[in-house]
Amino acid sequence: QWLRDRLAGWNRAADGRPFVCLQAVTSETGVIQPVDEAGAMIRAADGLLLVDAVQTLGKTGFHFGRSGAHYASISGHKVGGPQGTGALIVSCDSPCDLPRRGGGQEKGRRSGTENVPGAWGFAAAIEAALRDEAQYSALSVLRDKAENAIRASALHAIVIGGDAPRTPNCLAIAIPGWDGGMQVIALDLAGVCISAGSACSSGKSTAPRPWTAIVGEDLARCAIRVSLGWNTTEADIDHFINAWTREYARVAPRLKEIA
Repeated sequence: QWLRDRLAGWNRAADGRPFVCLQAVTSETGVIQPVDEAGAMIRAADGLLLVDAVQTLGKTGFHFGRSGAHYASISGHKVGGPQGTGALIVSCDSPCDLPRRGGGQEKGRRSGTENVPGAWGFAAAIEAALRDEAQYSALSVLRDKAENAIRASALHAIVIGGDAPRTPNCLAIAIPGWDGGMQVIALDLAGVCISAGSACSSGKSTAPRPWTAIVGEDLARCAIRVSLGWNTTEADIDHFINAWTREYARVAPRLKEIA
């Protein structure tokens, strides 16, 4: 609704052609955004849409043509490809002006020595990700197992974005009164790697903005993100559940005192 209202009140004469950037999947929650609906609205307003599709590749069946997007970005490391590789997908009807000029490689769109091994590795990773997409979807069973175990131990636990469509690999959950950073440290000592935000924001002392927008600053600081990969097994999830519930049982009495 925000986007619809914003486009309805857009002053093209003063502000130029609308350019919208939309993350197809929110990294910190796994929530899938309504890209196709947004694309239709932006096209109707004669705007331009750039979709960050990095989190969708091999996970949600993102379709560039149906999305209405003019541009979409994808990244190799998210599908097991070489780090530092990626691609910008551009629709045929989209402007593509370049800030840099040079040797004319890649049809003049990106000058410089081409990373041929990286491109081949990226292509192979995409093929594998698309081939195994159904297998990746099965991770939702393991994610739900972890979520249900936490809810059974902590009845006041809050799943951030739990009422929206999500990718199968991400669980963001908050325990009121229990600092997310302390949970990360406790689980690390038990041999389990989780996070208190996205990997690209590690080291920051503030809570991720998507969490804060949904549940507020205080509760966002009490949240963790559990991420599953293509090679995550049920034994891994059981280990996480055992480590988390054991630590929660230790701190729960103090959390009640705080409440």
